[in-house]
Amino acid sequence: GAVVDGSILLEGAEIEAGAIVRGSIIGKRARVGQNAIVRGLAVLGAGCVVGEGNVLDQGIRINPGVVLPPRSLRF
Repeated sequence: GAVVDGSILLEGAEIEAGAIVRGSIIGKRARVGQNAIVRGLAVLGAGCVVGEGNVLDQGIRINPGVVLPPRSLRF
């Protein structure tokens, strides 16, 4: 139930049900939670976690190991 389009997913990356990843880079062992949206040239570092319902856009960069709690960021 996830959508991944025009993106690069590195080894061990996980995209959960209902998530949308478009035009972005997802680092090693990073996880995109349910119903989260990652698009617009966003880059997630290794091991970071984007919690459920977050929206990342406009080239945002998330450093390795950062955990974004559910519904905490709309950028």
